[in-house]
Amino acid sequence: MTLLLELGFDYFQGFALGRPFGVAQKPLPGLSPVHARLLEVVSRAEVSTDELEDVVRLDPTLSYRVLAYANSARAAQRRKVDSLRAALVLFGQDDTRRAARLVVLAGLCSDMPEHVIIESLVRSRLCEDLAPIVGHGDLSGRYALCGLLSNLDLMLGQSMDDVIRQLAVSDDIAAALVSRGGDLGTTLALVESYESGDWDRVGGYASGLGVPLAVLPSLYQRAVQTIAKLVPRSAASGPPSPAN
Repeated sequence: MTLLLELGFDYFQGFALGRPFGVAQKPLPGLSPVHARLLEVVSRAEVSTDELEDVVRLDPTLSYRVLAYANSARAAQRRKVDSLRAALVLFGQDDTRRAARLVVLAGLCSDMPEHVIIESLVRSRLCEDLAPIVGHGDLSGRYALCGLLSNLDLMLGQSMDDVIRQLAVSDDIAAALVSRGGDLGTTLALVESYESGDWDRVGGYASGLGVPLAVLPSLYQRAVQTIAKLVPRSAASGPPSPAN
């Protein structure tokens, strides 16, 4: 410490000890009414095609993404998809929901590196797929939303407590994001541990949730492939497989 003072250093605190006070915080952009409505609809367990079409139509970026994907899928048949409803049927509700979450997250954090957004989207898909395995298939949309928002503290340079105070999320999602509480929080912790290759924690969380370890590699790979389809220019790779 004395040597550092003699060299002229004024600040010594680092991330290993705590969050430095000098880190600039970014304000959390407010959700537009369109995106707030979009997020609410796609997070429901049951949504009619009519309602999904109505809400997707409100966002040109999402409409374009759905139409472009549907037309590329039809290209081999030399047929064009010329209506949003036909595109939604071809694209499917699940992928439409994920594309909608991508649009909302990109709007919230437009200046973030793409790989950070992709990580959040992969978490979202993996949490969504784990929901029925842990006995909460009816809450899969809520699990997906939790994974989607799990990086917002890093993206915005704020504590998750501060972020949550600015978002209208349910109490169970808030508890999961802030303290990894409840089954929802434990599922998110499992996903984060798998990402980082912390196999001891993976085993503990999986055991507590009743998730067979054997299903995790395929679920993770499927999540990566799904997001690669939604963000085709990006490449994502999974963590190394745990040693047997």
